[in-house]
Amino acid sequence: MYRRPWSFGTRLIASYMALLLVAILGLGMYIFTTQTQALTEQAQQAMTGTLTQIQQNIAVPVATAMRMAHEVTNDYRLQQYLELEHSPWHSYEQTTNYFTPKMRSVLVLASHPTWLDVYHGNATLPEIYWDEVQRPPLASGTLFNLRTIERVSAEDWFHDLGVLALDEGVWRQVGTDALHGYISYLKTIYNLPRTTPLGFVRIRMAVHDVLAAVSGADLMEGLVLQVWDGHGQTLTGNVQQSAATGSGTQNAAMTVEKPIAGTQWFLQASIPYAILHRSAREARNLIFLLCAVLFATLTPIGILISHHFGRRINDVVEAMEGFQQGDFSLRLPVKTNGHSGDDELGRMARSFNHMAETIGDLINQVYVGSLRKKDAELQLLQAQINPHFLYNSLSLISRGARLGQPEHVHRLVMALAKFYRLSLNRGGMVFGLQDELDLVEAYVTVQELRGSRSFTVDYDVDVDVIGLRVMKCILQPFVENVFVHSGCLEPLYIRIAVRQSADVLTLKVIDNGYGISQEHIAQILSADGAGYGVRNVDQRLKTYYGRPFGVEIVSRLGCGTAVIIRVPSDASDTRVQPNNE
Repeated sequence: MYRRPWSFGTRLIASYMALLLVAILGLGMYIFTTQTQALTEQAQQAMTGTLTQIQQNIAVPVATAMRMAHEVTNDYRLQQYLELEHSPWHSYEQTTNYFTPKMRSVLVLASHPTWLDVYHGNATLPEIYWDEVQRPPLASGTLFNLRTIERVSAEDWFHDLGVLALDEGVWRQVGTDALHGYISYLKTIYNLPRTTPLGFVRIRMAVHDVLAAVSGADLMEGLVLQVWDGHGQTLTGNVQQSAATGSGTQNAAMTVEKPIAGTQWFLQASIPYAILHRSAREARNLIFLLCAVLFATLTPIGILISHHFGRRINDVVEAMEGFQQGDFSLRLPVKTNGHSGDDELGRMARSFNHMAETIGDLINQVYVGSLRKKDAELQLLQAQINPHFLYNSLSLISRGARLGQPEHVHRLVMALAKFYRLSLNRGGMVFGLQDELDLVEAYVTVQELRGSRSFTVDYDVDVDVIGLRVMKCILQPFVENVFVHSGCLEPLYIRIAVRQSADVLTLKVIDNGYGISQEHIAQILSADGAGYGVRNVDQRLKTYYGRPFGVEIVSRLGCGTAVIIRVPSDASDTRVQPNNE
């Protein structure tokens, strides 16, 4: 469906409003982006400061547990106590006089309820432990246990733990820790300096005591704070707020992470962008409202301005369209008074009127002269081809007269007369296709009377194309080339085929001669090469019909040659009757 293009006035107001909107929206987007970036940087700095403070607060209980474990694992006397075999009395004495006071002195370091467990493999030592079923750990404050490794050897967490490296400690929720909300610090006890593992120490503390700084932090609105262990599990944090605000995904929230020294944990803070950019969105909405108000206010003003100039431009466009359609009498009105006649549009109108007058004068000179030049070129090319054939024919007549063959000479003269009667065509450039075939037949008759070689000419022409008009003398030069350049092959076979496909009429001259190499074909069609007759026909066709039409040569050495001539089948609106004179 055809859609009428916008007028100049419409495009003028549209471009004006588009530029205005782009400027306002660009400024608004710049303000929005700048404010968003500033809010993001402020929030990131606040989150980093909060994480640093919480990180420092968590470091206190973590360092306490690590110091307690160090006091146990690096006590050389305790290592001997766990390694050497003891008699019952000596075992009781060592436990009472050394181990119990040692554990109590270590537990003094704890600032929160803590259980201290020492696991060993010495069967000569007694076990000291509290019943965790009747008395849940940490429920009664700070206590210690002395137990054999066989108590936990069947536990999965014990096998997963393995033997830790010297001075290596890990934080994990093992056994019933997760059930009671506890977490344990585990470290292997070695017999130094032989580095033989004697057992391990386990320090149990409540998660909320170790990570009290997380739950007690004063957080900004929407901030989600969590502590993750090395296995991707959440130890603590305001997880309910995370689920409610939907900030658990990285794509919807800004996230900052910090590792916690001495542990495999890291502290994570995130805040949803929806909350962070709330004020920026309000500014953006205000800017959009301002754009709408400006657009509604300036549109009527722009319409009035564009209508004034658009009407004058429309007059110019209509005059040019009429001029394009061939009406060279159109002129634009020009005001002789007022400023409107001296502005750019007034000068354009005067220039257009002057141009129209000048073009009208030049059309007859250039167009008519071009037609005469083209006709003269065609006449010259046609005149160049006829003497070429005449020279060869007169040579044959002369030879027949010398040999005393009057009948032979008579047939040659009649064939030659028929050829020139058809080729002259009363000075016309085109005639019927049948006349072109008769030209070829006249030339073939001359070659037959010449009797220099045996040959056969086969005509394969569609009946529907006989009445079409073509440029004269476009087949005979190629039939002549077959006789002259095809070699000594006997018998010579020539096939002339004419077909119509779509709007193109194709004429072919095919022979069974020696063929032509591709290099020689290129020389024949070149401007400065051999092949005068071929090049003459190609130039005439291109001059008369245009560049898409002309001559094409296809050949293969030892197989023959095909000359393909293409002309438009609708070169004339009328068909002609064959010339049978």
